[in-house]
Amino acid sequence: MENTPTPAAAHQNLGAGHRSREVGRSGPACGWRQADHGASTLHRRGVPNAVLPSATLNKTILIVEDSPSIRLTLTTLLSLSGFQVETAEDGEEALGRLRRGFRPDLIITDLHMPRMDGLALTRAARQLLPSTPILLLTVENRRDQRELGRQAGATAWVLKPVKPATLLNAIQRVMPGP
Repeated sequence: MENTPTPAAAHQNLGAGHRSREVGRSGPACGWRQADHGASTLHRRGVPNAVLPSATLNKTILIVEDSPSIRLTLTTLLSLSGFQVETAEDGEEALGRLRRGFRPDLIITDLHMPRMDGLALTRAARQLLPSTPILLLTVENRRDQRELGRQAGATAWVLKPVKPATLLNAIQRVMPGP
């Protein structure tokens, strides 16, 4: 039986003790860029220092992640930040939900997963949802992998481990307005 962290512990382990990099939004004008971000402290309620608009309350994020502990961590962070969160264990499950009509405002997907990886999911989701932002969340930082993500239609590439504020800032940058 896997030892699943409590929501509070999951929050603190999201990026504790690590520096993370975010690859910004792709597009003809700005390209993808990397930037280091400083540490984020957690407030008593578990919400990081990032400030998100109140419009997040009506936004739905689909998290596609095969690791139960990372899925819980992301779900907890995003729920406490005001988002509606749905989850899938792999790309195949997520794609099935999208084909049945589920329409999230944002997809956050791991790159390496069983059955269907994040690149295949991104390509397939892009056909169904051409304007929905897709964040690839991964430990991969190789240039060729990032290029494959861009070609598949990913909006941004975010490196694990990621600090809560870094993830929330990336979401704010790619999430469509109200």
